[in-house]
Amino acid sequence: MICDAVTGGRLGNIALVHDGRAGEVSYWVAAGARGRGVAARALVPFSSWCFQAVGLEELWLAAHRESHPGPGEPAGCFGQYMSRGFVPPAR
Repeated sequence: MICDAVTGGRLGNIALVHDGRAGEVSYWVAAGARGRGVAARALVPFSSWCFQAVGLEELWLAAHRESHPGPGEPAGCFGQYMSRGFVPPAR
């Protein structure tokens, strides 16, 4: 779950499906939270956790069409494919 750091309110969801080597990260962001960088901020620690704690070698990103309005948002800054050692661009 993606929550507001101050209020604890739900802003969206982030999930992982994997086979032990590669995984697919999917997310959605509530309409009222879109355009605020919510998914991008959630993806940084989540992808690190996937590589370090779960031990994955690859991550693929899947985004719901309505939660991803266009270039420059999460998929644009992370790329559609991540591998161990990937360093996301600074924002």
